[in-house]
Amino acid sequence: MATPVTVTFETVPLDSAWQAKVDKLKSSPGVGRVFFGPVVEDPSKGVVSAVWSSTPPVEATTGDDVLTFEFTGPVESAFEAPTTEIFTAFGAESSFYGNLKLFAAKIDEEPPKSGYFSNAVGKNQGGDVLRLLIGWSSVQAHLDAKAVPGGKCTNCS
Repeated sequence: MATPVTVTFETVPLDSAWQAKVDKLKSSPGVGRVFFGPVVEDPSKGVVSAVWSSTPPVEATTGDDVLTFEFTGPVESAFEAPTTEIFTAFGAESSFYGNLKLFAAKIDEEPPKSGYFSNAVGKNQGGDVLRLLIGWSSVQAHLDAKAVPGGKCTNCS
């Protein structure tokens, strides 16, 4: 079994301060990579995601908008895709994590015809908040796959 990878997520306003937040995080001890992207559903916000190579310091994992997860799967590959979908399930029942992992495995077994990169499943320490990261070639490829039952679109972007 793969070693879990710790990832922190913070939603930030897209104002003049977001770049400073990214720069500060990049210089934090234990940070492997930092990724940033706008929230498609709310263009006034972005998500800063840090993949940690060691246990993150407490100050990096606390705050009103900081969520910390342990992931299995190719986290960086999902983030390196041109578009990363971040699905979050709050208040998840204990059985939902296993079901989410099965769903992610099904995507890998029978991926959409085009546009799909990879996925990774994570949970917070309490196990009641889950995340599924899916890397796509574009937002449109994600929407095309989502529009067809089973994601088997024939002309995904």
